Amino acid sequence: MNVLMLFWGGGEGGDAAATIELTRALQARAVTVKLAAYCLSHRNEFIKRAEAAGLNEGKDFFLIEDPENLWAQTGLRREEFDLLHVQHGRTIPKRTDILPLRRVADGLPVFLTAHGPLPLRTITYGGWKSRLSRFISPIWFQAIVVPSEAKRREWKRLTPFSRKVVAIPNVVRFLHRRDKAAARERLGISADAELVLFCSRLDEEKDPFTFIRAIAEVSRTRTNVLGVMAGSGALAWKCVALISELKAPVKSLGYQTELDWIYSSADVFVQPSLYESFCITILQAAEMGLPCLATDIPVFKEFYGAMPAFRWFEPGDVNGCSRGILELLDTPVAPPDSSLHERFSEDRIVQAHLELWRKAVRK
Repeated sequence: MNVLMLFWGGGEGGDAAATIELTRALQARAVTVKLAAYCLSHRNEFIKRAEAAGLNEGKDFFLIEDPENLWAQTGLRREEFDLLHVQHGRTIPKRTDILPLRRVADGLPVFLTAHGPLPLRTITYGGWKSRLSRFISPIWFQAIVVPSEAKRREWKRLTPFSRKVVAIPNVVRFLHRRDKAAARERLGISADAELVLFCSRLDEEKDPFTFIRAIAEVSRTRTNVLGVMAGSGALAWKCVALISELKAPVKSLGYQTELDWIYSSADVFVQPSLYESFCITILQAAEMGLPCLATDIPVFKEFYGAMPAFRWFEPGDVNGCSRGILELLDTPVAPPDSSLHERFSEDRIVQAHLELWRKAVRK
């Protein structure tokens, strides 16, 4: 089977990471796959991530400027492929995205993975054509893949065509635990700090402000607490301003690639997201055995509701977040959780995609 993967989104997000890791996993299992990337931002970050996964530009992946000119800009030929699978950063692609995709596919079966975290019912932009397009969007594709059952249930409530929506988790690169003392020395962090980690984009849905405010609150009673933020995004400068205003003990690292060292330095991991469709970073933290504090939203409860090292708080609840941090600071880091390797097995995820694609190719 020959697969053309088309990424459409920002090069620094979890959707980019998931696309790259799926491409790598497919290649490792002798599936012929090429990746074309239409990066709306952070092209260089996408290249670094792809190369770190062992993909070579011009051979395994190609950067393009316009999806409608995919074939000309990659030098690939439509007849070389059995299907096109689009990895899209939106929750639902716009009608003006779907039509060019169908044209460029030129008869190839088209699949879509919709990575966007927005709750479907909150998407109200556009006129009647846009609303109709959202309602019938599953019929444009062989299937729409979403990364969680929670997101699939949203589709079921939105449209009667939801039978074409399937849940397949993202492929995740699990991290390697490093020596904590060495990790902190590498980051210039005191050995006796109580380190609370936030590792996500600095965007509205990740709610970094609640994290900063909670750290400021915790520091009133735990003088050694240190919040560490690893990530970049639209709210970066507002985060810096809030840290300064509250005099919060928070160290901002910006966008980072050496996540093994950053996670290994932490005592507690916090994910204060308002909504998600999957979230790679909290899965990486849970697998490493870090005590995790997360918002009580459906996707997190789906994946981690039975895990004893998790604590929960309501989205946007600063007091609930600070209480959870205080409780987890007294909880030791556990051994890595091998059960997550089975639940999010690369073999299982690759096989689910192959089964989905074979149904279309056989038709």
